Formats: sequence, structure tokens, C-alpha cells
Amino acid sequence: MYYVFAYHVIPTSEPRLQGSHSVLNGTPGLVVMPVDTDGLIYYKVKDMHNAAPYISMIDRELKEKHGIECHDDGTCNILADKADYVKHLKRSALFPNNSLCNKKTNFGFSIGKPCFIVRVNKVYNWKPEPYTSLSDIPSEFPKYRYHKNFIGIYCYGLDSPDKDNLGRIVYMPISGIPFEFFPYLNQKHYVSAFTWIQLIVWHD
Repeated sequence: MYYVFAYHVIPTSEPRLQGSHSVLNGTPGLVVMPVDTDGLIYYKVKDMHNAAPYISMIDRELKEKHGIECHDDGTCNILADKADYVKHLKRSALFPNNSLCNKKTNFGFSIGKPCFIVRVNKVYNWKPEPYTSLSDIPSEFPKYRYHKNFIGIYCYGLDSPDKDNLGRIVYMPISGIPFEFFPYLNQKHYVSAFTWIQLIVWHD
């Protein structure tokens, strides 16, 4: 009697199932920070106690996922072990001179203009592709913000009350998330690119 054994070695540096064969079917999702377990972020500018967890989430997200450490005076620096990747992000685009998305303003929360971080989930070997024609761009997305080398991000209200109270939104960088951070191939010290979403009109 003979026994035949077969085995397959699963690589540790990359997933066995990729692209359309993966659980995500090759389509990444968006991560938004900060978040609340109840789904609704609510706080009062005059009472920042409820906003403290959100501010901490952003601070931790910047440091752990993007290699950026921010300080109380409004300045930020790139962590040494992340420098090779973060240098691709133009500082002037993420932290322009007139930006209120910094730690001095508690990322906009203390002045009633909160900022949110939006990034793409890491999907191994996924590459974004530009639209082949401007006519293919969704009608809701402002054409002036489109750039063929960026992932465009657009926010909108789900229903009439949301749309009426959403107010003006500022995007930094204005075109979204740059392609040059993709694909993710399990690079050492890899950091995810992101864009700021700031709500200019906020009611306390």
C-alpha cells in the first residue's frame, strides 16, 4: 500500500488569494477617522469633553498609519522610520498654511470645523485606474477636482436634512489620494496615503 501526501506552502509575504479572488473581490473600502460606535459624532464646542476621544483617534491614526506626529503648536513632523514613504506626500497639500486641521485647533474640533481622515484600505497588489474619459466621471463629482493620478473623494448627505445641514466641505489635497502610494506589496514601513475632509459649517 502506498500513501501520497500533497501539501501547499502558503507564502508569508503575500496573501494566497488576490485581486478578484480575494474576500474583497479586488475592491478596497474607505476608512474614515474618527468614528463613533453609535454612528453619529456629536459634541459641543463649548464642552470639548465628548470630542476628546475623536481627537485622540486622529492623533493615533496619523502616527500609526501615516507616520506623522503632530504637536500642540500646530506643527507636524515625519517619523524617521516612515520617511521613505511619507516624503511622497506633499506637505503643502496636506498641511497648507491656512489649514485648520492641526493639533493646535484639536484638528478643527475646538473651533467647530472638525476634520476627518479618509484613507483606502490596504488591499495587496491593488492599483487604482484613472477614468478613460471625463464623461465617465460620476456627475456628482466636481470636474475641477478630478486628477488622473488621484483617487477622488466626494462626500454628500444621504437625505434632505443631511444635505441641508452639511454645509461647505474642504478637501486636502483637493484632488484626493495620490496613486503613487499604490500598490501595497507588504513593503517595510509602508504608510497609507490619506486626504483630509473638513466640515466648515458646524452647529454646536
